[in-house]
Amino acid sequence: MSNRDNPQSSAHPTVGFIRDFVDELTPELIDIRRRIHAEPELSWCEERTTELVANHLDKANVAVTLLDHAGLFADLGPSE
Repeated sequence: MSNRDNPQSSAHPTVGFIRDFVDELTPELIDIRRRIHAEPELSWCEERTTELVANHLDKANVAVTLLDHAGLFADLGPSE
């Protein structure tokens, strides 16, 4: 039995919180992956992918800076 299958093997309560958080997000992350791979884009031309990721980050209140053509920076640090 792995540590993941045995919740009592977790040494810190944060492990359980993270596990639950990841389990909750898994269906959404799978959906995002499927949407990205359904319409592949060439390298440095990922406009739809950038828009999809930016929208999800915006909904999560993550500051996003779009780059020219494709790509983005996401600021995960404390707000100033």
